[in-house]
Amino acid sequence: MGWILVMAIYCKSPAIWAQGANFARHYYCGLIAGFLIHEIMHAFLLSMIMRELNDIYIESSFVRFSIRVVGSSTGRGIFFTAIGAPVTVAAFGMIMNIWFPNFDLLGWYIFHLIYLLPFFGDGKAMIFGIRHWSSVIYLDRQPENVTN
Repeated sequence: MGWILVMAIYCKSPAIWAQGANFARHYYCGLIAGFLIHEIMHAFLLSMIMRELNDIYIESSFVRFSIRVVGSSTGRGIFFTAIGAPVTVAAFGMIMNIWFPNFDLLGWYIFHLIYLLPFFGDGKAMIFGIRHWSSVIYLDRQPENVTN
């Protein structure tokens, strides 16, 4: 984003400032906010649904961050946690689109429904939850870099 600022200062063009502001709005209010809501909803649902919750770990890298838990849950709880976050993000986007008619970031929020496909983590968890609906599942995998 720094190159947009340099070009705007060098060219003294309001159009470049507008493009930079639009890019920043899509990046922060669309992409980043959507993923924050997604992962926060996972953490909220995990804390509400799990039978026994010992720890919640936030794993992050340069391009993604996710939630890992230690504890136990039922397949039903895993299913609702997996489906709840993408649906909540999409619903948030639709509500924002209704409240603010010029809210052109809806696509960033609706895009989260794609994570329910079976080859993404939420889709895999959803299928796992359906297959083990009433079983108790122990989630005790700790991240590698955590020391006790």
